[in-house]
Amino acid sequence: MREIKFRQFIEKGLFHYWGFTEDGFISPIHPNKSYDQYIGLKDKNKKEIYESDLVEFRTYGQEPNITRLGKVIYIGDMAQFLFKCPLSYLDYISFRAEEINKETIRVVGNIYENPELLK
Repeated sequence: MREIKFRQFIEKGLFHYWGFTEDGFISPIHPNKSYDQYIGLKDKNKKEIYESDLVEFRTYGQEPNITRLGKVIYIGDMAQFLFKCPLSYLDYISFRAEEINKETIRVVGNIYENPELLK
């Protein structure tokens, strides 16, 4: 069973991590502040991946050698995490976990501290 964990952005360079872990329950310190869920995957450097992280990755299929940049999002209607990539000719394109070469995923930042990466 995967750990159910969350993080809250406090200020630049500081996150609070909480949730149900192997050690029990860790409570949030700011219950009214937004939070991001751990998606159950780690990047190629063993860093945990959360919603709102910005990740570089490659896909299987037509263009396996193109490195893409995406924001990790959760789509409730689909009950899954996606990597949302901005494009010039569409608003965005999303990739499901099975379309992504997991050995290439690398967390490069997050929307709180590195919003300029998505421009």
